[in-house]
Amino acid sequence: MRFVIATIMMFLFLSSSREFVELSKLPLLIEHYKKHKMENGSLTLIDFLKIHYTKETQSDNDDTEDSRLPFKTIFDNHLS
Repeated sequence: MRFVIATIMMFLFLSSSREFVELSKLPLLIEHYKKHKMENGSLTLIDFLKIHYTKETQSDNDDTEDSRLPFKTIFDNHLS
């Protein structure tokens, strides 16, 4: 019984952290990559990540989908 309670408590604690929320968006990243891969068969995973996570590349005209990808927004959790 203690193990079940501890597991539930740990899950509740982790699910409230920002990193867990972002990692839960990984299926969106995979689906978005598959979409891009179908449009451009020569696209590698590294190229895809460069397009979506660096500022050096151009926009790929699907900014609403891009904004839902994990780790696209930065939250400042520090108190002033």
